[in-house]
Amino acid sequence: MIEVVHEENRPARTVYGITDKGREVLKEKIYKSLADFQGIRSIYSSVIFIKYTDLEKSAYMLAEQVAKLKEKIAHYDQVWEQLENKTPPAFHLIKDYTHNQMRVELAWLEKVTKFVQDGLWLDGRFEF
Repeated sequence: MIEVVHEENRPARTVYGITDKGREVLKEKIYKSLADFQGIRSIYSSVIFIKYTDLEKSAYMLAEQVAKLKEKIAHYDQVWEQLENKTPPAFHLIKDYTHNQMRVELAWLEKVTKFVQDGLWLDGRFEF
């Protein structure tokens, strides 16, 4: 607890804050989620609180995930080239969907990485 605020005609309001140990735990959880990236949703909360980390380290970790995702897309492209003419039309629909999803993930991850690298803050909020 940081303080209790008393205002006229209102009930008392308690203001809480995070401890130094809590900040360290938060950082480590964010770093772990960046290292274990499993898609956009897996790092939503980390992106919200990323300003509490070492931004250079976070940007590096994000850039690593961008590189991994690019490799995955390139691998899928190579495999698809070999299978494209040997698969039924339904496979093509599934391939289109998964390929598009990976590209959306990549574009978003690149955007977040650039944001962190460039330190795009405005009043403590993200600005894309």
